[in-house]
Amino acid sequence: MNNNHTISIIGLGYVGLPLARLFATKYPVVGFDINHTRVEELREGKDLTREVEEDLLKSVLKNENSS
Repeated sequence: MNNNHTISIIGLGYVGLPLARLFATKYPVVGFDINHTRVEELREGKDLTREVEEDLLKSVLKNENSS
């Protein structure tokens, strides 16, 4: 399968964030959310919904910032 596609996820709440995490195992993923507070929390590596483990979220952010 060709991995030259980027997956976009609209909404990073209870459904969107875990879905983005799952797709990110095989594809580049971009997430969008209209809640600025939520976006800032995720940028800081915090998921108050506890749908994605903190260590995993921080490792994804670290990998994104180093590319």
